[in-house]
Amino acid sequence: MSFLDSLLREPAERKFYQVIPDEHILDEAYTSGDIEPNKDYFEVRLSEMFLADKRKYWVNFAPLGIVVGEFLYDTTEGPKGHTVPFLVGTQLIKSKEKYVEGQSVEYYNTRIAGPIAYLGDDVGLFVGLFASQVDNLAENLFSFLETIVKTFDVSVISNYLTIARPLLDGLNKLLGIQQVQFRFGMRDVFPHPPKGVHKFREGYLAYINSPQTDPDLINKLWVKEGRLLVGQNKQSAKPLTGYDYCLVRIERIPCEGRLATAIPFINRLWKEIRGELAMGRDERAQMKHVELMYQLATSPDLTEEHRSQLQLAYAANFEAELAKKKAPPKGPTARSERGGVAVGTGIAKTAILVNSSKVFSDKVEDALYAIRDNWEKITPPREKLDSFELTDEELAKQGKTLISSLKGGRPDPKDLANAFAYALTRSA
Repeated sequence: MSFLDSLLREPAERKFYQVIPDEHILDEAYTSGDIEPNKDYFEVRLSEMFLADKRKYWVNFAPLGIVVGEFLYDTTEGPKGHTVPFLVGTQLIKSKEKYVEGQSVEYYNTRIAGPIAYLGDDVGLFVGLFASQVDNLAENLFSFLETIVKTFDVSVISNYLTIARPLLDGLNKLLGIQQVQFRFGMRDVFPHPPKGVHKFREGYLAYINSPQTDPDLINKLWVKEGRLLVGQNKQSAKPLTGYDYCLVRIERIPCEGRLATAIPFINRLWKEIRGELAMGRDERAQMKHVELMYQLATSPDLTEEHRSQLQLAYAANFEAELAKKKAPPKGPTARSERGGVAVGTGIAKTAILVNSSKVFSDKVEDALYAIRDNWEKITPPREKLDSFELTDEELAKQGKTLISSLKGGRPDPKDLANAFAYALTRSA
């Protein structure tokens, strides 16, 4: 908050800011909906940034866009909010010459942050545009901050948080020097539970370097193909020029749309599991499978619903990897035995041990039998297992199918991980 206060402490004319109404978004394929806690992810993109009149602002200046997100993240030790800064378009700042050749500078479709697991509570978003004079001091600070940001993937917030505080300190120093000039900025908060129509939902936000009361803009903004237009109606709407502006899009990403294999720990552990199985070290593979189950159960980069889907899907695919090593059954029973004997033996054994323990809930046992009983729907025929590659599309389809087959609802992810660990120790 002290960082945001430092950005907004100077009195200035209130600039134009508007959430674009859904009926003013002209793309036929566009759909909008509320972003649901513990189910959906959200992503913030700079859909468009337009910097006008190079001679007024941008001769010997480089643009700097700063977005500061405030959101609840990682509730494993109780609710905790984070304030996280992001630099917009730093990867495009290669040399000052790039900004003085043309009459304007435009950025399109730059991902700022995400996907971020939405856990509820308020979400705050500050968007600011600055002009930085390109001299040695500013250029060195730019280079330093750019180097830090490039090292981290903004799609994995748990890693990016490690640089949040140093980055805030660096930005404070950068914005405190005379060579950096504040152009405009606006902070908005989307409350949860929502109050009135101001909901945290998918949509476009327009920030314009013009007075909030500008009659040329009020109720006249439109969006088409991620570009900001202005006009009395959609037929007459034309690209907005003559102003500096940012068009930001908040995107809703359901758990099925999250690229799970891009999350480092999932990708690493799954490769290690397959490698151990290929080397004949089944017990070590099983231990890493249990580790994967625990990581999925506790990762703050995943929503609760997605954790369950991925646990069930990866447990199913672990059984499929084990099945590749077994000789296929002969005769007409080869296909029918995939679920009960040829492939699902490990899952069935785990379920029996869980049932006999009298420790775990019925939901855990139900989930294990759901995996065993749905091989026909989620895995290829036995003869194609060797060439089967697990993709994000397959993971999403498998997870959704398995979740829909549960009779008693989703098990607690930690309980399910504990069940695999219990079965492993009992089998050792």
